[in-house]
Amino acid sequence: MSGVVLKNIQKVYAGDVVAVDHFNMEIGDDEFVVLVGPSGCGKSTTLRMIAGIEEISDGELYIDGKLVNEVQPKDRDIAMVFQSYALYPHMSVADNMAFSLKLRKLPKQEIKQRVEQAAQILDISHLLSRKPKALSGGQRQRVALGRAIVRNPKVFLLDEPLSNLDAKLRVQMRTEIIKLYHKLKTTFIYVTHDQTEAMTMGTRIVVMKDGIIQQVGSPQEVYNEPNNIFVATFIGSPQMNLISCVLQEENNVYYAVTEKDRIKLGQRYQDCTALREYLGKEIVMGIRAENIMASGQDTEEREDSSVEAFLEVTEMLGAETFLYLNYGGEKLIAKVPPESAKQCGETIRIAFDTEKLYFFDRETELRIEC
Repeated sequence: MSGVVLKNIQKVYAGDVVAVDHFNMEIGDDEFVVLVGPSGCGKSTTLRMIAGIEEISDGELYIDGKLVNEVQPKDRDIAMVFQSYALYPHMSVADNMAFSLKLRKLPKQEIKQRVEQAAQILDISHLLSRKPKALSGGQRQRVALGRAIVRNPKVFLLDEPLSNLDAKLRVQMRTEIIKLYHKLKTTFIYVTHDQTEAMTMGTRIVVMKDGIIQQVGSPQEVYNEPNNIFVATFIGSPQMNLISCVLQEENNVYYAVTEKDRIKLGQRYQDCTALREYLGKEIVMGIRAENIMASGQDTEEREDSSVEAFLEVTEMLGAETFLYLNYGGEKLIAKVPPESAKQCGETIRIAFDTEKLYFFDRETELRIEC
């Protein structure tokens, strides 16, 4: 068992600045957990507290069932991969990977075996004699990963390891890290501000804001059932569209009334008891970009949710097209097939899939569950 347990973990800096506030979580011994959030949300601070390079202000941290608050980083049986590769420029790849093992005074043959094994896993065996300056960014990141692998740690900690790579290399290295996780079958805790990385890599995602956990769940859970407006707009690319509306009822049928239109809610919302208390009140309606349609057939078939919006910009992305719309002052993005693309600079008709709407309390910003 090599899980990590965080109980009421807090980090408070001088001046009562709270960086991490009551962080509670149990991470299993074979999970890939991603901490994601905007800059300054406390995700890297949390990772550094797990590593032992940041002091815990309050709370308890357990690794493999052992309380480690006062345990030195070198004795925590963790390995950390940083944003910067932090390779020794005067050493070869093999020596960089072997350095921590030499400090622990392991036998030379065991060190050689571990380095070769890690190099084989990462496909860098042919680079072992090179110096870091002779490597590409992706190769250097592999060496940094290799340096962590040779230690056979109970927990891998990765702090935005791909942020220095170009877009194509990031996608490639993302795949390599996922493959590495499946090979090693141990605990990975990964920090990123990139929600695409979080969605594609994590078995569970921890969404953070202002040092507080907003939601924990699988990528699909967080995407399909966001706890609040922050999670709804942070997870997903493009972000969820939000529209202010008033909830009304007529002849036992619910409608979302915007400044311009009255939109009949889908059948799944007609029996939603949680919505009843919001009748006559202003709420926030959310809809994902892929659930807004712009083809003539769709807008005709969905007459109850068909509205007019001004098309400001069209982005052609090959297999899909983004339409940037102005709907009564609200900015919307629709993700449509290329054949649904329209001429920008004109008013077009769009339709909402009213079975896939979200509703949020305007004051608390929490999702109204139906």
